[in-house]
Amino acid sequence: MPLPQGGPTQSPRLGTSPGPGALASITGPHPVLPPTEPPPMPGSPSAGAPIVDPAARPGPRLATQPNLRTLPSVVPIRAEPRAEMIRNGSNGVYFMGEYIGGGSYGDVYECTDEWANPLVAKVLKPSGSFEEVRRQWQSEVDNLSRMRHPNITYIYDAFFHDHAFYIIVEKCLYSLDRVLPRIDASWVPHIARDLLQALSFIHRHGHVHKDVHPGNVFVSLTSDVMDAGGAPRVSFKLGDLGITRVESDIRIVGTIMAPWMLPPEALVPGTFGTVGRPTDVYHAALLLLSVLRRAVPSFGEAEILAGVPQRVAQELQSPYSSALANALRPRVMHRTQTPLEFWREIQAAVKYRSG
Repeated sequence: MPLPQGGPTQSPRLGTSPGPGALASITGPHPVLPPTEPPPMPGSPSAGAPIVDPAARPGPRLATQPNLRTLPSVVPIRAEPRAEMIRNGSNGVYFMGEYIGGGSYGDVYECTDEWANPLVAKVLKPSGSFEEVRRQWQSEVDNLSRMRHPNITYIYDAFFHDHAFYIIVEKCLYSLDRVLPRIDASWVPHIARDLLQALSFIHRHGHVHKDVHPGNVFVSLTSDVMDAGGAPRVSFKLGDLGITRVESDIRIVGTIMAPWMLPPEALVPGTFGTVGRPTDVYHAALLLLSVLRRAVPSFGEAEILAGVPQRVAQELQSPYSSALANALRPRVMHRTQTPLEFWREIQAAVKYRSG
């Protein structure tokens, strides 16, 4: 099943693994402001415009960058073509690499294409009948193909090969859960901005992700092939749209989620509300709580229903405490309702810190 060609430009090959000093120089996920424009020529429309004092103190903005010294010092480079070669008819050839990990829906492997671009192959597990697996595969392919956004992992190909369904997507550096113990609060506003933009985009299409957690958010590096000495740009991408559903099609009960990330509305919908877009906001807050605590939280059903996640957020010694607590309110109607509203609260905390 060929998909539209194109997509993000692949990063150039990293010939050597940079040490901690090189990693420390990596800029954050948001672009640096361009240099000051040259003075306008006399008679130009901008002549006579107020001159900004370069010594004046700038207003508060998202000035912090993720502290990348906390990342592992060895950056994985692309895998060489090896092992089994698989072919999508006449549309593409892929070389399967090492096993990366797996979940309830499929196993994930490194792979490369004919151009040696680093990619990832997701192979769906035969967890049901052929038709059930095919529908699940088709759903994720449709979602990824339709929801093209810089903060959502990009799909390159999808096909059926040797009695298995494959999805080929871009390769990111890490999933966030792999580096949680080694990151710090400087990452919070950057992860939040990219993740919440992705969720807002999904919601505008009438869908709900329902599976936002550190294993589904990825750290991505993008380099400029024309600037060999430039630092890569860090961004964060949301992946695994396998159980993303149109909001009106979500069942009130029976929605598949990991036990630790069940929101109250998935346990007792009659009391707390129904699973919907605010559920993604709740999950995003749990993810940011994981970043601040450097570990995935573990809450039992009784604790979830009693609002313990919200209380844990309230007790954090962090400027983001209030924003997270509002997004973790147990009752859907009292919770932060949209990703943009959640981002504005986080942004206010950033400005407070900068003031």
